[in-house]
Amino acid sequence: MKIQGVIFDMDGLMFDTERLFSHYWTDACRDYGIPRKEEFVQAVRGSSGEKMLACVRRYYGEELDAQAFCRRCYEYVDEYLKTTVPKKKGLDELLAWLKARGLPAAVASSTYRSLVERNLRTAGVEEYFRKVVTGDQVEHGKPAPDIFLLAARQLGLAPGNCLVLEDSFNGVRAGAAAGCVTVMIPDLSQPTPELLSLCSGCLEDLGQVPDFIERYEG
Repeated sequence: MKIQGVIFDMDGLMFDTERLFSHYWTDACRDYGIPRKEEFVQAVRGSSGEKMLACVRRYYGEELDAQAFCRRCYEYVDEYLKTTVPKKKGLDELLAWLKARGLPAAVASSTYRSLVERNLRTAGVEEYFRKVVTGDQVEHGKPAPDIFLLAARQLGLAPGNCLVLEDSFNGVRAGAAAGCVTVMIPDLSQPTPELLSLCSGCLEDLGQVPDFIERYEG
């Protein structure tokens, strides 16, 4: 099977931003006078929309304004990212490699569009991505496959010819459910046996992706 396009997650995969969310959930909890729950921070990672709101309600109850709570965390992250977006190891090299080989790339991120597009501009990598798909464009967020199916469709490719690069559990599940070739590059969450069973590979960093593609295509 040939890989004809690559679909990137953003937070924790391209940019070292999951640590920001982890940090600012603490601040949001402080603002709302509720305890930070590590289980919540892990469960909410890689989610968006109703999945994120449901996660908040599961851990903090219906009495908390889930939308306002999530918005507060995003406001903190948004303010930090206005001036700097820390790139993950190997990102620039991988994007240059894909461009040299004519392989199109897309972003499929649960984060809202304006922040995704600004991060791409601030990091100086906007030109490498043919399509940007965000959580507000699909009915069901990760771990549902919707966002990756839409990204593949926008690239004009079958899901099976797309390589999905993900760091989160929800993202890996979504990529596998979409029928894409799915590779995990762990960030804050290390893979479980379940996650490894869903992946075609598990790599240390983005710089290893070209070798993976060459091995996969044989």
